[in-house]
Amino acid sequence: MSRIAQAFVGVLEQVVADGIARGRIHEPPQAGAGPGWAGDDRPEPG
Repeated sequence: MSRIAQAFVGVLEQVVADGIARGRIHEPPQAGAGPGWAGDDRPEPG
C-alpha cells in the first residue's frame, strides 16, 4: 500500500472513531458512501 493510501486510511479511521465517540455514527459507513457521511459536507479533495 502506498504512503498516501496508508495516510488516507489512518485519517479515515480517526474520523470514524471520532464519529462513533460522538454518537453520530451507529454503523460503519459503506465503501463508496462518498463525502458527508461523517457530518463533513466539504467535497473530497482531488
